Amino acid sequence: MNFNNEHMNNQNIVTKNSTSSLAEHNSTSISSADYSLNVIFSQFENAADTKMSLILNLGVDSDIDLRKLLGRGVDESFDKVIYSLSSLAATQQSAVIDAVMRWRKAKVEPLDPSVIKRVRTFSDSAPLSRTRQIHSVLKERQSLASVFILCRALIEIIKKLVPGSLPDDLGENLEEIVFNQLKKADPEAIKRSKNRTASMDLFAELIGELSNIRFASVSDRFIAELEKYNNQTIMKERQSHMEMLIKGMRYLKIKLYPVDALEETADFLCSCAGFFKDAHGAKVKHAYAALFIQLLLPVAEVAVAEVNFPSWAKAIDLISETP
Repeated sequence: MNFNNEHMNNQNIVTKNSTSSLAEHNSTSISSADYSLNVIFSQFENAADTKMSLILNLGVDSDIDLRKLLGRGVDESFDKVIYSLSSLAATQQSAVIDAVMRWRKAKVEPLDPSVIKRVRTFSDSAPLSRTRQIHSVLKERQSLASVFILCRALIEIIKKLVPGSLPDDLGENLEEIVFNQLKKADPEAIKRSKNRTASMDLFAELIGELSNIRFASVSDRFIAELEKYNNQTIMKERQSHMEMLIKGMRYLKIKLYPVDALEETADFLCSCAGFFKDAHGAKVKHAYAALFIQLLLPVAEVAVAEVNFPSWAKAIDLISETP
């Protein structure tokens, strides 16, 4: 499974002011902001490439755990580099996002033969006949690790943005990439791999951060996709896909203020509640029930007059009445 790399690689997130390589900038001829981006991105690139090299040079006889190698809190210095890069997002969001996307795209190039040779040397019982198998394992590892790092960086970058600060074309492109990862992934393959599961969790977290600044468009994507499954025949055939898609909404940022945000939230919840009411199959029902708990608990203590908002009240009634 290539984790939809072709789709990710073919996306063109390039701004009008971006260049082929940040490293080509001359610090004497660019603005201080661009120079800061050049310096900090170089630090990120070096740190991320070091992580990639470490991961690719580990033996293939036992599975690795990307959460333990790349997760938050594992390496404080790596975390700081990501946070430093994200700190530039408030004023240079397009350039920062473009830079990390180009870094990720570069990580799907052919493997260095010396890496395969080195891993073969240190792997137990690794005859020449295993070279193809080792290559396959390392390619998947390269893909998943670079996706993991990309998602971590994008999550922190998007956290720094406010509604309206992300250009629409860039926001739509990002949404499409991330949403397609959630929509097109193979549920059974995800369940069999802790690293694929970890990557899917990060995609869900990333789409959640995007929803904080683009709630209407993000939630509309989920509703439009779930509507396709809203009949008994399709739901029986693709319950696992529905379950994964529903779980992908667990980090969406629902809001009570201002009024237009409350309206968007209430309409979204009302649609989901309707799907829940008409759902068939224990997996799907349980996924919806878990989703409502995750989304509503954070706002339950602060919601007062908002519970009387018509579509909000309708959603809660539908959820409460569904067995």
